[in-house]
Amino acid sequence: MMELARKDKIIGHSLDASVSLALPRDLLRGLKDYRDELRSICIVSAVELVREGKIEGGYESQEYPGLVIKVSPSPFPKCERCWIHDSTVGHDREHPAICKRCGQVIQELD
Repeated sequence: MMELARKDKIIGHSLDASVSLALPRDLLRGLKDYRDELRSICIVSAVELVREGKIEGGYESQEYPGLVIKVSPSPFPKCERCWIHDSTVGHDREHPAICKRCGQVIQELD
């Protein structure tokens, strides 16, 4: 899916992406505990998990019935340190070009 989104110029780099996954109830329940890790596993800026049937315009998997994947550009600014698009970029007055997580890392290094 990511390569199709890149080919269609929806995104440039994988970290420019926000991915929505519509999942059958059992798969949704199994992945909820890993929601935060999915962003890193998929190498994207955000992963949203929703109930089956709640995404329009996505790719419907042939291998996993009920799985729909939609790749969209992230609506958030890009952190200059980690390149992840995040809603917290710009909230730190000392470091306005980085996200909250990177700000915490820099603070720990000082």
